[in-house]
Amino acid sequence: MGGAGTSGERRPDVKATATLARLEPGTGVFLGIDLSKAFWNVTVHSHGATLAAFACPPRPESLLPVLAPLETCRVTSVYEAGPFGYGLHDWLVAHGVDSRVCSPAHVPVEVGNRLKTDRRDSLKLAMTLEAGLLRPIAIPTPQQRADRELVRQRERVVRRRRSAMAQIRGFLLTYSIVPPVGRPGPWNPSFVGWLSALELEDPILQASLDSLRRNFFEADHHLAEHTLLLRRLAQAPRHGGRVALLETAPGFGWLTALTFTVEIFDWCSGPPRFGGPVRPGSGPRSAGPEWGSQRKAIRRAVRGARECHSEILVSARERTSASLAADKLVGFDELRHALESDDGEMPAPGVVPNFDLEFDSRLASDENLRCGASGSTRPPGAGLETW
Repeated sequence: MGGAGTSGERRPDVKATATLARLEPGTGVFLGIDLSKAFWNVTVHSHGATLAAFACPPRPESLLPVLAPLETCRVTSVYEAGPFGYGLHDWLVAHGVDSRVCSPAHVPVEVGNRLKTDRRDSLKLAMTLEAGLLRPIAIPTPQQRADRELVRQRERVVRRRRSAMAQIRGFLLTYSIVPPVGRPGPWNPSFVGWLSALELEDPILQASLDSLRRNFFEADHHLAEHTLLLRRLAQAPRHGGRVALLETAPGFGWLTALTFTVEIFDWCSGPPRFGGPVRPGSGPRSAGPEWGSQRKAIRRAVRGARECHSEILVSARERTSASLAADKLVGFDELRHALESDDGEMPAPGVVPNFDLEFDSRLASDENLRCGASGSTRPPGAGLETW
């Protein structure tokens, strides 16, 4: 909700601060915070009334004047998920505030009200929070955020490398530079060796080619480094068990399994969800601030298997849970319990069946999981490790 109608800085006045100080201990107070790069608009709401509304610099410490009089109250805050991450959430929790982050798509919208300002947005957040109409998202731990960032950083390097490759191909095509006969396809070791030794007569064109080659080789080097780091992360104790379990499902290499492990951090009963419930039995919650990034990362991770993205777990579980239980084999329920365990350890030997055989026999007719619909004979997940 940040950006529209940004107003100047407004500090809480003396009267508003005195009103907050007179609240009885244990009173429920609700803060709606609208974030932007210029100012944070804050609305303090309680018992259906607005107690204070002000704008402050975009720093957590700017909220101390309003939190100080509320030390004896039950303070609950909310702000919308977005590019600002979870730093404010961590700071509020450290200061005793019940902080929540909500998905912008799940904030109720007033029908017919076209007036949109940051101040009104913060008021709406505070009012809907007090009314219990906001659905908070699950917040990943700092360790989960760091692991997720490493996975996404590799994908950024992949895109940069792919862009450099496309630029080199365009350069060669524009100036009719054809590789020698006997070099079948681009980007194999033979082609890369020829490209490295390529020299042009025009010094200006040579300088352009050197720049393109430098971009490609730097991206290629960074990709190798990130892949090695992710390989070590996949073998770390906190992820090794879950990655090994997911690798037993068709279409999952270690990189795909690691992506699922760091992106889906709440393995609930039933199909896996992005984000998770805040309270037991409260139902599915909306995704985190990076929901779009989560969805794109997972779809990219499994794009080698046609029509095989996050639905592979849902469809596989629905089709196999009953039949595997009838055959007294462990199905996706046991796989889920192992995945959501804190230690991530593998079950005892012989507990997990050969999912490749079970899935191949039971899901061969599934149009969403097999490759035959497009005429490809490549098995699910083939080529994923070169992603």
